[in-house]
Amino acid sequence: MTVFDNAIVCELIEGKRPAGIFATLNDATATAHADPSAADNSFIQRSNMLSANPNFEPRGNKFLIKHYAGDVMYNVAGMTDKNKDTLIKDILDLIDGSKDKFLQTLFPDRPDPDSKKRPPTAGDKIRSSANDLVTNLMRCQPHYIRTIKPNQNRSPSEYDDKAILHQIKYLGLQENIRVRRAGFAYRAEFQKMIQR
Repeated sequence: MTVFDNAIVCELIEGKRPAGIFATLNDATATAHADPSAADNSFIQRSNMLSANPNFEPRGNKFLIKHYAGDVMYNVAGMTDKNKDTLIKDILDLIDGSKDKFLQTLFPDRPDPDSKKRPPTAGDKIRSSANDLVTNLMRCQPHYIRTIKPNQNRSPSEYDDKAILHQIKYLGLQENIRVRRAGFAYRAEFQKMIQR
């Protein structure tokens, strides 16, 4: 059984050289200022360079990424406009001038108005948040509860055998079962689990 290496997908999404999806999206967002559809078209054209990656497939105004747990289709329409993630400077100045401490805590990291640097985009914030999450997880000893989605229709009585087997394979449950069968399983006592 081959193990899926998710590093190639992470590089496809976050890569800087060659540019990944976030970097390509940021470039398209920065170059087409007025017309969101022109920025989307620019992103589509730029993302065609990502076709060399076997986990990326452009499909007109959409693209597909082959993640470890399955294929995900993304629609480009409006993506660059959402990536700008800009709040009007006047609103931020209004909140900054407010005496209400709660309002000021809502937007703690406001961009410096005198800075020549590009303000962070939604993609930048997502990447930063994901990196912070990974940093926190690496400091912990996480315990996971793995769930399996039995069907795409959210029906309690349907079972899609193919989708279930796919999830079992990519969640690493087969390896878990092999380890448990070999006698290396760790089981917390019921009372300790309840207290936790």
